[in-house]
Amino acid sequence: MDDFLVFGKTIADPWNRVCSLDKPIILFVEFCQIIGPRPLFSYSEDACLNHLLEELSLWLMSSDNFHGNFTSAYNQQLGVYVLTQYATMLDITARALQRPFALSLVLPQQKPTPEQILIFRQISMEILLPLLSCNRYYIHSMLTFASKLADNCEKTNFQSYYSTSGNVQQIVVLSSKIKEIMLQSKSWYDRFLVKMTGFEEITNTNCTCECKEEDFRKFIRILCWKQMAQLVDLMELAPCAGKNYFNILKNAYNQFIKQQKSTVEGLMFSGNMPVLRSVFGANSQKEFQEQEKLEEEENNNNNNNFIISSYSLQKDENTLKSLSFRLLRCVYPLLTGEKIVILASQQRTPTGMDLLEKLNKLRVVKRTENVQWTSEIERLEQVITEHQLSGISCDKELSLNLSDKNAKHEMIIIDLNNHRIKCREYRGFLLRQLAGKRVFPSDESVMDFVVSVITDINQLLILSKYITPEVVAKSLELTKQDKTILYNLLIE
Repeated sequence: MDDFLVFGKTIADPWNRVCSLDKPIILFVEFCQIIGPRPLFSYSEDACLNHLLEELSLWLMSSDNFHGNFTSAYNQQLGVYVLTQYATMLDITARALQRPFALSLVLPQQKPTPEQILIFRQISMEILLPLLSCNRYYIHSMLTFASKLADNCEKTNFQSYYSTSGNVQQIVVLSSKIKEIMLQSKSWYDRFLVKMTGFEEITNTNCTCECKEEDFRKFIRILCWKQMAQLVDLMELAPCAGKNYFNILKNAYNQFIKQQKSTVEGLMFSGNMPVLRSVFGANSQKEFQEQEKLEEEENNNNNNNFIISSYSLQKDENTLKSLSFRLLRCVYPLLTGEKIVILASQQRTPTGMDLLEKLNKLRVVKRTENVQWTSEIERLEQVITEHQLSGISCDKELSLNLSDKNAKHEMIIIDLNNHRIKCREYRGFLLRQLAGKRVFPSDESVMDFVVSVITDINQLLILSKYITPEVVAKSLELTKQDKTILYNLLIE
C-alpha cells in the first residue's frame, strides 16, 4: 500500500544534501545592458555560491522579462523553484531609457504553495513600489532639468556653465543626445505625469528626490561618451528608497519566513508543523507563538531559572543528530506523556538547553508549553512536578546520584555528563521507523523525519475518535506501548 501511494512521488534527496541550495534565498538581479545580468543583492549570503547566482541571473533574463510580470518557474539544472517579480527603473543614459531588474525568491526542491506565492507577491509590492516611486520622481525632475538644458544648448553661455573642455563638438553631441532623450520620453511623459498622482497613495511615501545640477553632471559625462562604457549604479536612480536596500531585502526575507511559519494552521502541532487538522475550524499557530512571547517575558525575571520557549532553532548545535541512534528512546516518552529530565554540567548547559528546546518542539500538543532549566538542585522536585520536560545543571557525580535517587519517580533521564539514557524499552509497531540507524545532516532534518512519523500516527486518532481506540488497536494488533501512545494523544 505504501509503494502504491508514493509511487513516482519519492524524492531522491529529501534533506537537500546534493541540492545547490539548502534554504530559500531572496535575490535582486539587474539586467545590465553593458555587462549583462548580474546579482546585486542576495540573502542569506552564505546560502549559495556566487557562480550559481550568476547562472540564475542569466536564466532569469531569458524568461518573460517585461515590466510588471510575475512568474513561477522551475530550474531543472539547479533543482530550484523561482518566484520572480520583474520591474524597470528609468534612466536617461540607458538604452530606451530603461534599466530592467527582477526580485526573485529561490526555493530548493520545494514547489511554492499558493500561500507562499501570495505572501511573496505582497512583500515584493511593499519593497518595490517605494523604489519605483522614488525613481519616477527623480527622473521627472531630471527630465525637467534636461528640458531646460535643451533650450540653452545653442546659447553662448552653455559652454561656460556645462563644459570644462571648451570643445564645441562635444556641446553639439550633448545637444543632440538631450534632444533625442526628450523625443523618446515625449510619447509616455504626459501619461507618466498623470500616473504619478497615484503613487503617493499606493506607496504611502513622501519622496521629494530631485535632480540637482551636481547630480546631473555625472549623467552628462555618460551622455558625452561616443561608446557607452558603464552606467550609474542602479540604486543611485532612487536616492532615498535605494539607500541601504540590502537591509530592506533582509527584513523582507525574515518577514517571508515568519509569515510562512505563522500561516500554518492545524489542530495538533509537532516541530512547529501541523500533524492533525480539523475541518471544523483549525487553531492558528501564530496565536500560540504570540502568547509564548508574553509568557517568556514574564518568566525571565529569575536569573537562576531559564524559561525556554519553542521559538528559535539553534543551528550551531546538532544535539538531535548526535542522538539519532537513540532517537526512539527520546521520542517514545514524549508521545506517552512521561516526564523527561536532562542532566548536564555547567559547561554542557548550552547543549542541554538546546536538546531540551528541540524535544519540546517535537511534543504533540494543541498549545505549546514552556520548559524550564534550573541550576538549583533543591528545586528539582518542584520543576519536575510543574513541567513534563525540564533540565538541571549538576556535575558528573551528582548526576549519577540523581539518576539512582529518582528511580522511584519512573522518569526518563538523559544524562549528558555520563553519556547514558535511562528510559523504558519500546516494543511496538508505530515507531519502528525510528529504531533503525540513520544518518542525518542536521537537527532540522531529524525533526522533519520525526514529524513525518508522528503525522502518520495521528491519522489513527481520527479513526479512534469516530470508532473506538480498542477497535483500532485490535484491528491493527497494536502492542501495549502503542496503545499508550494512542491514548495519550487522544487525551492531549
